[in-house]
Amino acid sequence: DATRADLLEDAAFAAKDLSGDAQRATSYFEALLPLRRTHRLQSALERLYERQGKHRELIVLLTPDLGQLSGDAAHRLRARLADFWLDGVDDPTSALELAEPLVSPDAAKEALDLMERILRAASEPSRREEERATSRRAAALLRERYEASGRHADVARVLAIELEASDDPGERAERLRAIARVRRHDLGDDAGAFDALGDLLVLSP
Repeated sequence: DATRADLLEDAAFAAKDLSGDAQRATSYFEALLPLRRTHRLQSALERLYERQGKHRELIVLLTPDLGQLSGDAAHRLRARLADFWLDGVDDPTSALELAEPLVSPDAAKEALDLMERILRAASEPSRREEERATSRRAAALLRERYEASGRHADVARVLAIELEASDDPGERAERLRAIARVRRHDLGDDAGAFDALGDLLVLSP
């Protein structure tokens, strides 16, 4: 009720601003927010979570706001939540789900950079098969955007990341053929194309 909410709000700000007890302030704000959800209170709890590195809690707190935002504001929040999933929780698959709508035909550099980070994280050798699928999806999105804008060197670089991450002979052969094609026909790099074809011969003698 209103009286309990008033008491919790007083206690929360006292713990945060007067005693500097972040943990206690956080517990008060968490109890208060279901009773009185205002921008001021949510922002205070958000800052407390950030100071304590509570990324999952930040995701839970901020994700409902996505349904109330549009345009650039929604894009910024999507990117921020994807950052939390990627850097805070180490979950590139959840990060991809949020970031994928940002990689549109007119995607900003920041969106492409975020997808590059997801690709590199999901391509690490220790990843599970589900995250390897995330790597393949991130790579496909990046290649599509780079091909559309004529960024052939970036296409070749993404293909090389995919090649390095894959241990499937058929997939590696496909990537080597693609690298050779891009190197020769799009970049005029005959030496690079020759190297890729040489690796392909070693793979499939």
